[in-house]
Amino acid sequence: MDIRKSLLLAMCLLIGMQSYAQRFDWVKSYSGQEPVGRKWNYVVESVTDSHGNLYVAGQFARGASIDGEELLPFSPYGGDIDVMNACILKFSPDGNLLWKKILHANYGRLSSIYGLQLVGDSALYADVFFMIPQVDHSDAYLYFYDTLVTLDNRGSLLNLDTLSNPEAHAISVFDLDGDLKENYILNMAYKDIDGNLIRLDRLSHNDLDTVFLFNDRFNPGQFCVDGDGNIYYEQQSYAEVWLWCDTCEYGLRKADLSNGLISECIIMVNGQLRFSLPVETPIADCNSRIMKFAPHFSDILTHQYVFSFFEGTWGRVHSKLSVGANGNVYLLQDFQSPTNITNINIPLWGDTNLSFVFSCRKQGSVIEYDESLSPIDVVQLVQEQIPSQPEATAATIGDVALGDGMMLVIGNYCRNGYEYDPTYKGQLLNVGNDPGNVYLLKTTGDNHSLEQYGHVRSSMAAFQKTITSHNGMILSNGRIFSQVSFGGNIQFADTNIYVPNNKYGTGICIWDNSLHEIGYIDLSTNLSTLGLLSSSMSIHDSSLYVIFSVSDDVIMADTTMYCTGNSVAVIARYVDGDFALPYTHGGGGNVSIEMAGDESVTCYPNPTTGAVVFVLPDGETATDCNITSAGGVRHKASVSSNTLNLSDYPSGIYYVEIVTTSNVYKQKIIKL
Repeated sequence: MDIRKSLLLAMCLLIGMQSYAQRFDWVKSYSGQEPVGRKWNYVVESVTDSHGNLYVAGQFARGASIDGEELLPFSPYGGDIDVMNACILKFSPDGNLLWKKILHANYGRLSSIYGLQLVGDSALYADVFFMIPQVDHSDAYLYFYDTLVTLDNRGSLLNLDTLSNPEAHAISVFDLDGDLKENYILNMAYKDIDGNLIRLDRLSHNDLDTVFLFNDRFNPGQFCVDGDGNIYYEQQSYAEVWLWCDTCEYGLRKADLSNGLISECIIMVNGQLRFSLPVETPIADCNSRIMKFAPHFSDILTHQYVFSFFEGTWGRVHSKLSVGANGNVYLLQDFQSPTNITNINIPLWGDTNLSFVFSCRKQGSVIEYDESLSPIDVVQLVQEQIPSQPEATAATIGDVALGDGMMLVIGNYCRNGYEYDPTYKGQLLNVGNDPGNVYLLKTTGDNHSLEQYGHVRSSMAAFQKTITSHNGMILSNGRIFSQVSFGGNIQFADTNIYVPNNKYGTGICIWDNSLHEIGYIDLSTNLSTLGLLSSSMSIHDSSLYVIFSVSDDVIMADTTMYCTGNSVAVIARYVDGDFALPYTHGGGGNVSIEMAGDESVTCYPNPTTGAVVFVLPDGETATDCNITSAGGVRHKASVSSNTLNLSDYPSGIYYVEIVTTSNVYKQKIIKL
């Protein structure tokens, strides 16, 4: 064969292999008809099992379907069919829908799902909310997974004699074939100062007439399950509860737990009074409590309030609860205030030395707790508020990921051109003069000291900026996948992403563990609105499952996912053979990282042609040393008498970790 033909054939085969190794294998979507102003077609969370099957939790509106199959398994009858529904979907690795579980109620009674978690590759936990049929409508019903619940058989769900509210929150446990194995309906009950249970039909002994508890359900929070089957649940604000009142304005009155009306809080499980909790007295509009239950809700092991007080009008944007490999618990919370505020330090309940700092309109935090739920540390990116434009200032946290002895925090900030850079634990971060950016922080050690940080910048003006998605970051094989949406052009790694005027984009940034930019996956650059409604990712070997929701049509892999209502949920499988292999950075690309050096450590000479001497605090002695080159290659080095010899290393920039018996110090060293 002619050598030129052989080379041409080899090139064609290589191109074919490359195009196959990195592509969207399949895409799915669903979009139902929502009322004006509502966006009900979105995803909540996704997980994969060891066989590569994908499980997706989401919401949908009427008429939504996948592959021509309607999500709602029957035609609704009676009442208002314009309600939001919840679903759990299982897909095979090749994209076939294997089974679905649906929550649907009529008469405007919405159903929701808040979280999904796979435990031990055998049990699927779901955190759900639904409305139980009431006597005011004889044809009211609830489609509860595979069962149609009506007024006649609603008692099969739980003992309704002890339930004073039709709203129910539950942790449902399925096997991987979709069979419901356990279901725990959780509610709150309260006793008055005389020890009597507050019921629908009892008269109060205060200045009100005929009051009863309005929100005795578990308010939506976050949950997770550890490897031992312990269940963690973060329940939102019940430092104040609402009471129906027929003589009050708007028919409702807020009752503070500290005003003597309520003396005890009780957790009900499946209609039975189970666990009694003391009534603490934090004054909180946006308070929350974390509870740790034994497997199967057989016991409550411990519980902890989050904030000891909270003033002003605040709203929580989102939260996330997770358990690390060390058994510690991590609570991510984003707050915002609609009013101009001054700096506030809010002590954590259980440790007055730790506090949440609110310094601008939007502020996020990650609070770390030990196994007994005692607070250990608070991680925040704090930004000074712009006095003239407080609404333009934000420092939020979109997601947190744990692994390889580090914690990654991703979020966004907005400065609107003012000279207010964010700070992390008192250290100023130089983020440039862009009005809006995504940041990614890498912290290490027990005190989460800052090791590195990077940015994704947008060319768009303020308020139309790069933002992160919530629940949109994962770690796998030395890669960090983070989903972002943006207005204006961005540049990441070796990829330039151009967005047409008055359009917006969304994609996935891929970093390595040293925060080098190594790749970008474009999802869309032609959206009419900014921002992901929701997103989630999961990975199995070489398959990255990308799940997100937007308010526009999306074209992926030559397939158009039509937004038939106000929103569309997209589910896709992206294949890249390299994802199954551990990643080692080989240099090149656009590296936009900064090394955070410890001010308590000095070294000389720096730059150096050979040896470097470290001056450590309190006479500490270096016992070990780790070196990472600017290209991301990690080396083990020996250190003697606090001296590091770099004579055999090539010229360049090195990030050095000096390990002592009690600390790890970091420095950036230039080798000439």
